[in-house]
Amino acid sequence: AGLAVIQAFNPLLLGFSGFLIFSSYQLLFGGEDEDEDEEPPEVITATLDKLPLSGTFEGDKFFVPSKDGKSTQLTQLTATLVCIALCDVLFAVDSIP
Repeated sequence: AGLAVIQAFNPLLLGFSGFLIFSSYQLLFGGEDEDEDEEPPEVITATLDKLPLSGTFEGDKFFVPSKDGKSTQLTQLTATLVCIALCDVLFAVDSIP
C-alpha cells in the first residue's frame, strides 16, 4: 500500500527533489551574499500583503477583530504556527525513502 501511495505522488516527489538539488547547488556554488541588506522576495511580500494579518502581538490569541470591526484578522502567532506546520509537512514528505 505504501508503494502505491509513493507512485501516486511521484511527480510531487520529483518536484521536491528538484528543489533540493537546486537549493544545494546554490549553497555550494553561490556567491557570498549579504543577507542583512536584502529585501524579502517579492512573492513573500505580495503574499503577506494579501493575508489579513494584524501586524501586532496579541498574546495567545489566534484571531482578533479588525480595526473597523467588520472582519477578523489573523495574528502573528497564527502565521508563525502555519509556517511551522508547513515546514513539518515538507520535512515529512522529504523523509520518505
